[in-house]
Amino acid sequence: MIELEESPFVISKRGKEALETLCKESPGLAKYKSFIAKTLSVRILQKCKNFYRNMKMSKLQKMLQFYDSVTEIEKLLYECNREGLVHTTINYHSNDGEGSMTFNPEAQVAENLLTFGNQLR
Repeated sequence: MIELEESPFVISKRGKEALETLCKESPGLAKYKSFIAKTLSVRILQKCKNFYRNMKMSKLQKMLQFYDSVTEIEKLLYECNREGLVHTTINYHSNDGEGSMTFNPEAQVAENLLTFGNQLR
């Protein structure tokens, strides 16, 4: 179901409730809840870069429902950058005062080249 989903919007919409249901039905998995939430969040970010170049932090917070604050989302983004999972830049210098997140275009080009090279094999 959710593990095969390709749309970040569906993962975002159904992910949190699917995780809650999973933990209720299988109490032994409850100790892995934060890890599963992080995995789903990273997957949402990886899928979002196919739809967006930039995202406001408020929209990102709506999509990453596993996190209660922008600070927690920032920590996730920093960890993703450090681990090479998703390359982003956070910018708080805007006219409306709201922060935004930008997917790194250089990393996207490199990833596209690798994907293209793998398709040629």
